[in-house]
Amino acid sequence: MASATTAKAWRFTSTGQPSEILRLEEVPMPTLPPPPALLFSKKRNNKASSADREQEEWLIVRVAYTALNPGSQFHFNVIPAFARARTCTPELDFSGTVVDVWRPDQHDSASRGDQGPSRGFSKGDEVIGFMPITYTYPTGDGALTNYIRVPARYVIRKPESVTLKEGAGLMCASCSAVMLTDEAHVKRGDRVLIVGASGGIGTSAVQLAKSLVAESGGEGLVVAVCSGRNQELVLGLGADEVIDYTKHEDLAAELTRRFADKPFDAILDVHGNQAVYVQCANYLKAGADYVACSAQLESWTLGHFLRTFWLIQCNTYWPLSCWLGGTGRKFKLIAMMDPGRALMEKTASLAEAGTLKVCVDSVWEYENALQAYEILISGRARGKVLVKW
Repeated sequence: MASATTAKAWRFTSTGQPSEILRLEEVPMPTLPPPPALLFSKKRNNKASSADREQEEWLIVRVAYTALNPGSQFHFNVIPAFARARTCTPELDFSGTVVDVWRPDQHDSASRGDQGPSRGFSKGDEVIGFMPITYTYPTGDGALTNYIRVPARYVIRKPESVTLKEGAGLMCASCSAVMLTDEAHVKRGDRVLIVGASGGIGTSAVQLAKSLVAESGGEGLVVAVCSGRNQELVLGLGADEVIDYTKHEDLAAELTRRFADKPFDAILDVHGNQAVYVQCANYLKAGADYVACSAQLESWTLGHFLRTFWLIQCNTYWPLSCWLGGTGRKFKLIAMMDPGRALMEKTASLAEAGTLKVCVDSVWEYENALQAYEILISGRARGKVLVKW
């Protein structure tokens, strides 16, 4: 256990796989107030004005759980050294307990007034947080640590009905799922296809889509694509049908065979299946959108990332006309860069209401974080992979 002057953090300085580059280290215990270089840095929050940064509340949180995210492979393998801090702690979302609070005017609180929604945290508050990459990459301060110093704008109070374990896995995945369903305008009575339904985002998307299409007795349909071993899980979350992609060499052809006569109102692609998008006019209604939050990479290298990025741009901006090589359906890509407090609060309220339940694949003690990453990277996790501190 860390002493009063040190904390524990998994950190890296070079590129590569987690097992090659991550090291568990003793680090200085974070303190408040934050250092001036961090307090006034424009890099750490591009959305905040200078006045907001100067008046911002800061917290130190004793972390209970850290959620691992597949996108961390981008941090480990793709981001060049000049675009991130020299030494980095990975990961974005966490849960824990506030152990210290600092405000620039804490000795003269009456002079501040209410400068924003982040005001009002106290020691002992149980919280959940999501730090965007615009903060973690340049500062090197990620969530895979047992004590974290964080601007309060990235933290919300944990709903009472949500455990710390569930809360850690709520933000990145479930906020992404909320963005998917919002961008696709999923509504009562819709027929929705979800590709990649058994991971962290997919399990949340199934629940959200079902709640929307079945609202007020609606007779909508949620069809989920996942492997057969995850069928019962996904059906239990609300899917009406499951397609086992392992049984179909050509998934797009199977979708055409089954749904050409009754096409979908929306397709939510968590996996990033290019073949499904290219053929989607066969099973997605005209005027409907194909909304994705991921893209398949052959490997996590800069070259493959750039090729995939180019493919996404082609999907997004290529003319829709089939005569010009288009699919006839609009492609949208959502990226969870910085959810903002409103989306975080909305997602938390859905969890508190029981509409969203965080599916946890496994929980690992912090010493075994490298094994946890092996599960994550395998692509076979059924829900969120968590590290316990």
